[in-house]
Amino acid sequence: MKTKIPAMNTRSSPLARERVHPADAILAMLRHCLGHWEHLPPADRRRNNLALENGQEVVTPFTDRNGVAFIVVTDAHRTCTKIKLPEET
Repeated sequence: MKTKIPAMNTRSSPLARERVHPADAILAMLRHCLGHWEHLPPADRRRNNLALENGQEVVTPFTDRNGVAFIVVTDAHRTCTKIKLPEET
């Protein structure tokens, strides 16, 4: 499988490590980097695809098995991908 986003220099915030189920964090990171955004509304999928084309930040929201909302964010330069909670943005 070819990734849309390089899966390098990946990190989780301390708060995300504390609250997000680890298996769900790994799966979300993989789905984000592969561009598997079918769980998103069409407008959000378009936004991520445009961000890829235009060199902008890519943001994908997820919810873990315990109902904890979190986001996976790749910076515009594609040098770092982070898992964090929405309130940390």
